[in-house]
Amino acid sequence: MKKILCILAAVFFVFAWIEDARAGGGPVGGGGKGGAPSMPPPPPPPAPLPDTTPQEAESRAVRDDERRKLSRQKGVGGTLLAPLGGFGAGTGGDTLLGRIGR
Repeated sequence: MKKILCILAAVFFVFAWIEDARAGGGPVGGGGKGGAPSMPPPPPPPAPLPDTTPQEAESRAVRDDERRKLSRQKGVGGTLLAPLGGFGAGTGGDTLLGRIGR
């Protein structure tokens, strides 16, 4: 009699386990309680970035103006005139590095 009761109990638990697995629970999903496991809610989406297009254009223009002013002060933006013979024409003379040619 005990053997029959053990077998019937085992069959009952197997059928209960199969039914629970069909319902979405199962031994992994919810600890045999059925349903989906509880999860924390997802974080809210990030706030949209403010539109800074006009400010960027204005700051770019200010930077370009400053760059032009500095280059004018340094004398960088002008035309460089070379002698008619060119720089390496072998005309000789004194330079910062010493005497060339002759």
